[in-house]
Amino acid sequence: KPDLVVFHEIYRIPFLNLSKELIQKKIPYIIIPHGGLTKEAQHQKKIKKIIGNMLLFNKYIYSANAIQFLSLSEEKRSKRFIKKQQIIISGSGIEFPDIQYKIHTPLRIVFIGRYDIYFKGLDLLLDSINMIASKLNKESVKVELYGIGNKNDEKYIRTYLKKNNMYNICQVNGPVFDHDKDNVLKNTDIFVQPSRSEGQPLGIIEALAYGIPVIITPGTGLIEDVNKYHYGYGTDFNTKRLAETILTAVKEKEKLITMSKNARLYAKNNYDWKVIINKLLIDYEKIIRRS
Repeated sequence: KPDLVVFHEIYRIPFLNLSKELIQKKIPYIIIPHGGLTKEAQHQKKIKKIIGNMLLFNKYIYSANAIQFLSLSEEKRSKRFIKKQQIIISGSGIEFPDIQYKIHTPLRIVFIGRYDIYFKGLDLLLDSINMIASKLNKESVKVELYGIGNKNDEKYIRTYLKKNNMYNICQVNGPVFDHDKDNVLKNTDIFVQPSRSEGQPLGIIEALAYGIPVIITPGTGLIEDVNKYHYGYGTDFNTKRLAETILTAVKEKEKLITMSKNARLYAKNNYDWKVIINKLLIDYEKIIRRS
């Protein structure tokens, strides 16, 4: 008999029976939806989710003692599913490497993550790079993509680069882990992620821990903070605006050193494991006492 159960994700059929058992035994449970309740996520396979919610998942969601969102932005974009549940805002922590950020020649703009065209906004990124390809080439800027996805999404990226003759500027690579990933991040000047929707963008947070300035869109959930704490560039989810922002970052590369310091400080203040765990334990203990 556990004191508390934490479900990661929404749409898992086995979770439904388990949640019913917990309700019967009066054991509290928390749901961490990982962006699954945001309006953007609900828009994907919309009809299927509307039916599934009505018939199966609404009770599971509304009966939770608490919903743990990974950011304030995720909570705001999930309002329709919040009723009487307690709300917890707490993301994952991260390890901090011992490195010194420096600017490279050529300048390297990097994306590391899942090759998901829709959610990661890779269609927008490719269109933006294509729009300013000649200017990036003139400035000796390289864009590097690292990740893995389904066959259709990977094919989309490779076909796009080939069709638009962009391989001299943008390279597509497989996933990187451990030492290889560490090496890529240590040699990254700007991290870019133009997501449509995120729960907690771990790729961005990891980049901030390395002191890498970022270029991000509102869907990442960090747009307000990036503008407030000046650890990179926030831009609209728009091809022209993203292209302009990339060029601005390239032209203002002397600002990257200061942004790097801001990025590292922001990550330390918000994603240090000790800070996160101490706060989360307090929140979890309150839920257990109330049940």
